[in-house]
Amino acid sequence: VQNHMLQLLALVAMESPQHLTGESIRDAKVEVLKKTSIADVLLGQYAGYLSEKDVKENSRTETFAAVRLAVDTDRWRGVPFFIKTGKSLDKKETSIHVTFRKSPHLRTELGGESNVLTITVEPDEGFSLTLNGKAPGKTEATQPVTLNFCHSSIFGPNTPQAYEVLIADALRGDQSVFVRFDEIEESWKIVDAVASQQHTTFEYAKESSGPAELNAWSEKHCLKWQR
Repeated sequence: VQNHMLQLLALVAMESPQHLTGESIRDAKVEVLKKTSIADVLLGQYAGYLSEKDVKENSRTETFAAVRLAVDTDRWRGVPFFIKTGKSLDKKETSIHVTFRKSPHLRTELGGESNVLTITVEPDEGFSLTLNGKAPGKTEATQPVTLNFCHSSIFGPNTPQAYEVLIADALRGDQSVFVRFDEIEESWKIVDAVASQQHTTFEYAKESSGPAELNAWSEKHCLKWQR
């Protein structure tokens, strides 16, 4: 959460930087993190973690976290941000899902889910936009329609790996995607606010989607995780 997840949140929520330079981009990310706080959290630890090598027999270290965050800026005030991450889950994927508000002018009898923009970071880099399309026929029924872009499908299997991109940027002196010290400091302030409190750590099975308590936690926040 402290490193990768909050970096992704900062990239999504930051305002347009003054310039497309490393310093301006990182300034914009830091400003977001200064306004970010954790509103609610659910923690877990996979069954068998205490038997792992070098783990203390009474360790309370969490291996799973579901987090609701708030970003107190004019653009995002009142908009919830959710993060879910963990070890030994049923799949390994890094993705961002932006759920759009439903239009107040839609006919309620048409139903349908909200439109969703999905940005996949790994394993299959790309993005998709899921919209509600009218089904063929005389009825007004709609069904989800997904528009897909897959980077490797267009540009072939030689898509650079993450660290290849970082090394190339370092050689060019481009610091845009590198984390600056004040960004690290602000992200730790966010996480430390939770670490200093007492939270129940729920057990979950390996190769599962997380603790069973996640269902009730998600319902409390009217949240439907994208799969």
